[in-house]
Amino acid sequence: MMKKLTPRTIHLLLIGAAVLLALLAGLALQRNKRLSNTLESGRFEQVYTSSIDTLHAHTQAIRDKLSANMPGDLEILPEELLRRVETDDAENPEEPTLKNITLRGIYWSDTMPLAEINDRLCKPGDEIAGFIIEKIEPYQIILSDPTGTTQTVSIVKEML
Repeated sequence: MMKKLTPRTIHLLLIGAAVLLALLAGLALQRNKRLSNTLESGRFEQVYTSSIDTLHAHTQAIRDKLSANMPGDLEILPEELLRRVETDDAENPEEPTLKNITLRGIYWSDTMPLAEINDRLCKPGDEIAGFIIEKIEPYQIILSDPTGTTQTVSIVKEML
């Protein structure tokens, strides 16, 4: 049997929800202020690089654990080899092609959006692999080639 909520209980629940929302908003503002201070101090790339190094170390530890549990004929290819294969796949190195673009992440901000492309931190206006980054949006980047043709690369893979 369900109890009926009294107006006092509803009132207390609403106050609790409002306090929780205020705390979450405060935490979000605090995080944004820290990120803004990091960006303004020029330390963002240093902090970002440190985070990436930590992720690479964790990835390597996982690769080591996986390879220890695999039968002898299976092997995890080293990341350097995979990158070389991606680069060697280019049809014509003089012509920019999306095959030469690897979008690994987007760090969205209204004031300074950044994208990790080909293991580089880039901002709008930067040149990479023969393309100019026209715009960085929350889930995609817009690139233009030397002829002015624009192309979009999305961080979200299309579902089959």
